[in-house]
Amino acid sequence: MGHRKVKAIPLSHDPSSVALARQFVGTALSGPVVPDAQLVVSELVSNAVLYTAGSIMVTLKNGAKLVTVAVWDEDPTVVPRLADAPSGRPGGRGLKIVAALSERWGYRFDPPGKTVWAMLRVRPLPLRKRAGSGDSRAAFGGRGIRDANGTGIPKKAR
Repeated sequence: MGHRKVKAIPLSHDPSSVALARQFVGTALSGPVVPDAQLVVSELVSNAVLYTAGSIMVTLKNGAKLVTVAVWDEDPTVVPRLADAPSGRPGGRGLKIVAALSERWGYRFDPPGKTVWAMLRVRPLPLRKRAGSGDSRAAFGGRGIRDANGTGIPKKAR
């Protein structure tokens, strides 16, 4: 397994944290993954600010082939779900954007809250070739792992 660099930043539960998270990603990462990682962290932090309460932590794991963007919040009761936004509604598409830009994404319960994560290729594929599968088998590990559909991953598959 290749060497991974891990960086993290605590954020307040405030809309201004979205810009701070984007700036953090732009400073912590380099190369062609940066724009996608900034968009993903924007969507995940926005969701944490809009739908949860308490503090937020953004963590980046920079590997040789994949970058993991993870956003922890204090609310384990609000879990992310892919849903179709009603036509004409300005929001509700963030997780679809995350799914389109990432190799896989999901969430895990991380007491006292949860972590929502996305794994992105260091060298992104063109959008038409991206999987956006939501498969969590290669991510973080640990109890309570859920894929993008909210189903558990058996221990032997982790």
